[in-house]
Amino acid sequence: MKVELSKENLKKSLISGLAGGLAILLISIFGIILKNPILIAPFGASCVLLFGLHDSPLAKSKNLIGSHLISSLIGLVMLYFFGKSYLVISAAVGLTIFVMIFTGIIHPPAGANPILIISTAASWKFLYINIILGLIILVIATFIYNKVRKISI
Repeated sequence: MKVELSKENLKKSLISGLAGGLAILLISIFGIILKNPILIAPFGASCVLLFGLHDSPLAKSKNLIGSHLISSLIGLVMLYFFGKSYLVISAAVGLTIFVMIFTGIIHPPAGANPILIISTAASWKFLYINIILGLIILVIATFIYNKVRKISI
């Protein structure tokens, strides 16, 4: 991959990095306020798509929201019915990929959610605290980023 050394590329890279970092900071601050960590690693990967590859179909809000919800529900249901094991994690990730592709709601970072949920034996609270609240913050941050980005162009 060729690195473009231009002022425009530097500006785009800085703005994308700052936006992603601020989104993660906001999620972290809300976690501190609620005394419940909200931040999960897949949100960092989501920020790469949302702020670095914002024109990608994988960065659409419906894909972000839908895939994180789908994958988390799959992880929680599989954990609830089958317990915590590598076989269950493998099946949950495979099912997540199937459902994302079948529905056309694809956001690759969400594929990590079943691994996180099952390996930590997360409770159903994980869905509405970590996932839903984290997604609300990411969607708002993305909306603001896209408005600012269009103004600055």
